[in-house]
Amino acid sequence: MDLSTRVCTDLESGDFDAIVVVSPSTKEIPEVLRKALEPTLALDKGAENKGCTLVPVSLPAKRLVYSATGPLDRDYDDLRRFSEAGCAGIKRALAAGAKAPLLMSCG
Repeated sequence: MDLSTRVCTDLESGDFDAIVVVSPSTKEIPEVLRKALEPTLALDKGAENKGCTLVPVSLPAKRLVYSATGPLDRDYDDLRRFSEAGCAGIKRALAAGAKAPLLMSCG
């Protein structure tokens, strides 16, 4: 597995087979990804704030994993919230069969 880090400015890139979004809220993420999550969030409001949610997306990556950080406004919240959500999201993408996930942080 290629563990390189590089910048990606185009969600339409065919270089990735999953998009992992780490964010405190879906309000912070690009519209195309938010729209892909809408049906799931309509059924499961808890997916907005905790855990990892895997949904199909109409982009070359085909898979979207939304990994919520949870709230970030408490005095003990720090960068670890993003780190933990990012690790969980990448693990979920790999479990779904992804070989080249794109990690995206919003918020």
